Amino acid sequence: MSLTEYFNLSDHQPQVLAISNDISVMTWNILKRCAYHEKPFKFYNNGFGTIESEYDYHIRLKKIANKIYTIAAEDITMKYIALQELPTDCNLEIFKKNLSALLPDFTLITTATQGFLFNHRYAIAQDQTVALINKIGRSKDKIQSIQAVTKNNEINFINVHLCCFKSYDSRLSMIKTIIGTLSSNKVIILGDFNLNILDIEILGIKRYSKKDTTLSYVEDGVQSLQTCDGFMIYER
Repeated sequence: MSLTEYFNLSDHQPQVLAISNDISVMTWNILKRCAYHEKPFKFYNNGFGTIESEYDYHIRLKKIANKIYTIAAEDITMKYIALQELPTDCNLEIFKKNLSALLPDFTLITTATQGFLFNHRYAIAQDQTVALINKIGRSKDKIQSIQAVTKNNEINFINVHLCCFKSYDSRLSMIKTIIGTLSSNKVIILGDFNLNILDIEILGIKRYSKKDTTLSYVEDGVQSLQTCDGFMIYER
């Protein structure tokens, strides 16, 4: 699929990583309802520089659910899907129903605007977010911690959407703070980092990200491509 086709659905492209021969995981910031905000300063909350009606958002969420289904159906190894910028209003229930109808083998765990789909025929998953927040403290960053267990392995997923209003150093510090809590044998930090993880080196962490897959709106119609999403893998 071309860049243009994906950017009809979100200003982020979905990314897929093969964890092993039989397990793949996806992350995708599906973009909240497009709007213009006056505070804390004047800005569009999306890379398109547009305002979206409630109806248009509702239709786009249906299309996103269909695209998630298509990606999962085409990859039989897809077991886990992390999402960012889920709706928090009645659209969330509609979105859940669409996903449930399309992906009956998957269960969605939501934590505020973070979502995590897992194949419940393959794994048992539990929300461990409260325990992680108790360790790292509360912040404006969106964080969800999920423990997925199968008969053969255990993987901890930390689904992040780091705050774009915080400084680069603050976002990098949050990544290092999260890594400092890791004790499980395998942890995958994934999502929207709002920084290019390929630019940083952290001992013991492998990084995977496709370049230039996030559309950023600057001003006066100017747009640029950035690298914000991906995967950081810690494995003992």
